[in-house]
Amino acid sequence: RARASTLRHNFTWEKIDARDVADRTLIASNEPVEVLELDSEGIFCDSEVLDELYEAAGGPTEWRVRTGWGRPLEPESDELQLTGVHGVSVRTAVGLSYVDGSTGSGVGRVMAVSLRANLLHGKLIPALGRLVWLVRLEIINHPHLRGGIPPELGNCAQLELLYLFANRLSGGIPDELGKCRRLKELKIQLNRLTGSLPPSVCSLPRLTHLHAQSNQLTGEVPETIGRAASLQVCHLGSNRLSGTLPRSFGALRALQRLELFGNEFTRSEEH
Repeated sequence: RARASTLRHNFTWEKIDARDVADRTLIASNEPVEVLELDSEGIFCDSEVLDELYEAAGGPTEWRVRTGWGRPLEPESDELQLTGVHGVSVRTAVGLSYVDGSTGSGVGRVMAVSLRANLLHGKLIPALGRLVWLVRLEIINHPHLRGGIPPELGNCAQLELLYLFANRLSGGIPDELGKCRRLKELKIQLNRLTGSLPPSVCSLPRLTHLHAQSNQLTGEVPETIGRAASLQVCHLGSNRLSGTLPRSFGALRALQRLELFGNEFTRSEEH
């Protein structure tokens, strides 16, 4: 049985009945037949994280849309899948992409969580960092969602899009987000975030959009921002940033839009 990490063909995949095989698999319709196993253990782990988020963020009593949430999976169930959960997308074998350093197929694992204006309350849970196949996290426009950005999100090595704007998040921007080397878009504007911009986050090589405006950030813009070679849009306005702007901004050849108004920057002295 071929491991997922060895497959390199764009097959059309179809699920087959569990009665036809000893375990749950996905089989390619082309010849020769290849087998790609569902990550059953990982699916159950992801289910536990979603259940914890649902309970901690007021799901049973506050959410506007709850479809598919609050249904704990049983490890031995024949229906071990996370389909039909509002705002949740899972990794399928159709158009499956392969990630350097990944283990297992990741098929059936949570790939995206998108909850917009759904009346989330409470705080974001550290357990979100256990969604190791997460590519997109969108938790947007929840005025009753408080607390900080979990540093554990730095464990989501596949994360590409992190949208946490228009909430009431507070505290600092975790330095651990700098471990998300695939991160392309970080949008954390319209919160109550404090502290400085982490140098590790500002230097992410694939970052194209950095939106951190309308917070309460302080300190200087790190010189490391010049290493964000892919950066196209940088919005840092309406904070309390100070000091002089780093000369490294001049190294950002891809930069198309830069907004810095509403801060406390000083003019650099020419020597």
